[in-house]
Amino acid sequence: MNMNPDGPEMPKIPPKPKAGRSFEDLLNELKPKLEKLPADQKIPALPPDAMVLESVQEFVRASGMVVTESCPPTIAVAGEFLDRTQLKEGRVGFHKNCRVVSFLYRYGDKSLRAVVIYPRHGVDARKLGMSIFWGQTADVPESVAQSKILSVQDFFDVNAFDLSKILDVPALEHFKSDYRKTVDGEMRAAVSSMQAERAARLIAEKRAEAAELQSAEIQAALLQENEGANRWQLIALAAIALIPVMAVLFRVFGI
Repeated sequence: MNMNPDGPEMPKIPPKPKAGRSFEDLLNELKPKLEKLPADQKIPALPPDAMVLESVQEFVRASGMVVTESCPPTIAVAGEFLDRTQLKEGRVGFHKNCRVVSFLYRYGDKSLRAVVIYPRHGVDARKLGMSIFWGQTADVPESVAQSKILSVQDFFDVNAFDLSKILDVPALEHFKSDYRKTVDGEMRAAVSSMQAERAARLIAEKRAEAAELQSAEIQAALLQENEGANRWQLIALAAIALIPVMAVLFRVFGI
């Protein structure tokens, strides 16, 4: 045996493939990522109540499909036959600008893939996903939806956006800065406007008070003037009343 370390390297023996892992093992590996998914994007594994189940069944009928009497083991989705027991982790959202329903799905070769279902225009994606996940229909025709088998990453790409690839980051920061300046300016203008309105209101109140005071002074003067006039009228009337008396006195006393 050649033990010379400078000699040619021995060919590496490829490791034996790992024994097939269960579906649960595969899901457990993805658990940290699955836990980060927003709850409002997920489809519950079971109907939360009878009313929700009835609304899904009504959706199935209104879409021209048939509500099954019991959960079917296989569901045909736009020609793709799926083992319903191998569908896991349903979610709803947008994938490449299309509204979709997506499930993790384990194939017979134990590989994990993503089933991505594209509802036709006007079809409620969430209720379609519920009807499939809960086994309320055994056949989803192409008039209702289309389906594709994609990678697991596509499942996690639903509703995932990388803004750095869409927008120029410096331009975005410049826009945010300009927006903050605009908001600050509008707030200052609003405060100034409020202050101006308050000043105008105070001036109007002062003018009203001055007008009321002036009106009161005028009324008092008129009243005083009227009282003086009345006093002179009484004196005049008294003098007129004394004229006959004075005449008699002049005759009697020869005044």
